[in-house]
Amino acid sequence: MSLISRRASVIELSSRVMEMATTGVYRESIFEALHPLATKKTIRLAIANAKQFGMYSIADLRDDVLGTYYQIDISQYQASKNALQSPLVPEDPAQAIQLAADVISTTRWMVRLTLFTSIFLVSMGIVCSWLEYGQLRSGLFVSAGIVWSIWHLQRRLLTRLLD
Repeated sequence: MSLISRRASVIELSSRVMEMATTGVYRESIFEALHPLATKKTIRLAIANAKQFGMYSIADLRDDVLGTYYQIDISQYQASKNALQSPLVPEDPAQAIQLAADVISTTRWMVRLTLFTSIFLVSMGIVCSWLEYGQLRSGLFVSAGIVWSIWHLQRRLLTRLLD
């Protein structure tokens, strides 16, 4: 099945957009060239994905009819060519929801790990107090305070993001 006989994915389109941007291309030209392969919405996603890999616009070359002028450095394009195979924007909404859930779960786990590390450091500081290791105890308590502060900051940021 050829690329024209089926709808292209965002990854395939992003790769084509970046190829076009190596010599410079206007936004409207991208839409015209890729219109047989995908919808405007999918092409917009491909452009957004390509921007994540170093494609940039040149404001001085913006045209009223043709729109934004995009370009990418050839060396940067070569370096990011393989990375383009992993999408930043999942095409399937169910994948996007699952990805968001995984990110939230992992972030909560990391915040809990920071809290447990703080508790462990305090516990070790108490043990060092009983064993009369004064300098080690002080270092552990200071470390526990720093880790607890990081945990507090992480928790507040996570709460703000999820509310």
